[in-house]
Amino acid sequence: MLVDHPSACPITQAFISVFGEDPIGRPASNTGRKLPNWIGDYDSLKGHYIAGYGIFVTLDTNVPCFDASSRERAFVELDLLIKSPEEALYLLRTRA
Repeated sequence: MLVDHPSACPITQAFISVFGEDPIGRPASNTGRKLPNWIGDYDSLKGHYIAGYGIFVTLDTNVPCFDASSRERAFVELDLLIKSPEEALYLLRTRA
C-alpha cells in the first residue's frame, strides 16, 4: 500500500501555505536566531494547528512565523490565534 507523505495532508498544506516549509532545511545563518529554537517553535505551532487548538500562546516575537503579518494570516487563513500570554488572558477574561 502506498502511503502519502505527511506533508501531503490538506491541513499540513494549509499550514505550509501560511508559514512556509519546515525550517529544518535552512542554514542557521539565514534564521536570525539559533536554528534549533526556530525548528522547535515551528514544530510546536504546527502541532497546535494540526491538533485543532484555536490559540497558540508564546512570548516569542523574533521568529518569522510569529511576526505581525504571519499572525494575521494565521487568523484569517487558518483560524489560528497566535497571542502573547497577556493577550490570551485578556481573551479568556472577556469571553467568560
